[in-house]
Amino acid sequence: MATSAFTKRNLKGLHLYFPGSPEYERSVATGNLEYRYETPLFVATPTHISHVTAVVELANKLGKKLTMKGGGHSFGGFSNSLDGILLDMSRMKKVELETSTDASITVNLQAGALWGDAYRLLVDKQINHYTIMGGRCPDVGVGGFTMGGGLCVFTRSYGMGIDQLKEATLVTVNKEGIVEVHTVTENDTDSKKKDLFWAIRGCGGGNYGVLVEMKMKVQRLFDGEGKVTSGQLVLHAERNDYAAVQELIDSIKPLHTANWPDALTMDSVWDCDTSIQNPLTITIPIYHNGNKADFEIVLAQHLPESKLARQLSRAAIEEKYSLFLQETLPNQFRDEMLRYCPLNKTYNLNSSFIFTNDTVTIDKIAKVMMELIRNFRETFSGSKSLLELKLIHGGGKANRVGNDETAFPWRKGVYFGHIMVQWTDRALGKPMKIFFELSKTKLRQHSLEGKAAFINFTDRTLKVGEYPYAYYGVHYRRLQEVKKVWDPLDTFSFAQSIRLPGTTESELSLRTQELEISQSLDDINSRWERYVQPDIGFDELVKTEGHSCASCSTDRNI
Repeated sequence: MATSAFTKRNLKGLHLYFPGSPEYERSVATGNLEYRYETPLFVATPTHISHVTAVVELANKLGKKLTMKGGGHSFGGFSNSLDGILLDMSRMKKVELETSTDASITVNLQAGALWGDAYRLLVDKQINHYTIMGGRCPDVGVGGFTMGGGLCVFTRSYGMGIDQLKEATLVTVNKEGIVEVHTVTENDTDSKKKDLFWAIRGCGGGNYGVLVEMKMKVQRLFDGEGKVTSGQLVLHAERNDYAAVQELIDSIKPLHTANWPDALTMDSVWDCDTSIQNPLTITIPIYHNGNKADFEIVLAQHLPESKLARQLSRAAIEEKYSLFLQETLPNQFRDEMLRYCPLNKTYNLNSSFIFTNDTVTIDKIAKVMMELIRNFRETFSGSKSLLELKLIHGGGKANRVGNDETAFPWRKGVYFGHIMVQWTDRALGKPMKIFFELSKTKLRQHSLEGKAAFINFTDRTLKVGEYPYAYYGVHYRRLQEVKKVWDPLDTFSFAQSIRLPGTTESELSLRTQELEISQSLDDINSRWERYVQPDIGFDELVKTEGHSCASCSTDRNI
């Protein structure tokens, strides 16, 4: 443990940016217009752990809320700050591989790194036999992803991101208000440290302190030559009518109900875009931890002599893992990276669900989606709007980790659903939010226990009495006890954070006022009238050091 004193020495080299400066505007820029009015007093960009401790102490002295920003991809806007201090970690992005005496490999990551930074390390060194268990999208930050659970391309083979964590260093504040630095590991014997290490694996980011660095396992791929099989199958409704939509949905049901081996991961992305004639497009990303011959054997076993199996086989290619990281994976997520880039000019709302893959559940989800697609197209016809459902494939080895081994409570989940509505016309805000609530209600009833949500896909519209169980399940009370030990002054809090034991619902309502304000359309409009974010030019945005949107950069290629 180390303690910090607020001194000029600790501040040396720390950059602080204020409204009006290009650096400030780049840090607060977000790809979701719903949250663009939320701006901090200033932005701090640390390059060293001493800077982080100094900023935490400064926030305490000023009595201001501190918000941490890693990759900036919080769907709920929780990496934005309203009138507080934004701690932008993007300058702390060092990534290193380390080989131990037993020949196992780990990766050390600073909290401001993106998964693309980690993957680039494997690409540059042409490492094909090992995988870093990070996010599908290279632009996602390492810290929030891992602490929230982390669904990786090969989660089914090796477990979730939290199952790879070996060590983490955090900046915390004790009951006397003194800023401290603690490292917790998988081998700790001290009960308090063991509890913190348990809690940060699944509780989400920012609940107990500022994550500054972590160490994770690096896993060996199944194929002896370091090859994987990957691809992307895109399917469209064959006609512009709802019968064709139903036919398309029915055609992929076997994909979701099959009991696939751990080596194979297949997501599905359902897009209903009102600006095009086709009523539904379904994209199926393919990730097989092995060569193509093995992939085709698996298809033949689970989808015998089917058209879908032939389509999946044609869409998949065998390649070295480093090439997959360099080309295939970024290409699959290029549209998504652009969607959440600050240059994007759209509004969006997001929610999540966690499903099993039994036939009854999949049939119910398909029925709900058919109803929502029809409703969405009829309600928002003529606008530029998008309804999207992602079914992200989990399960496998992640299902076999005990429910109490980490703070992540929903180990029975096989598909992690993420629903999003996106629109461009500000006038559609109210009807879009009504539709979004309808969609959530219909899908939530089929989530685990009728309540489960995934904290990696934060939903800002979850109510005060709803989010604790949705995110944390039966572990919430234990997480509160850990909070009492490691953040007794509740220094690290946000609208949906873990609260100290004894916090009443009325106190929760008061402390989530910012969250509720953000849901008021009138307040959003009035804030837009008072504040308009400067229009940052494309060239200026991509050339500035520290900008974390790889999809915008013409010279960034992992």
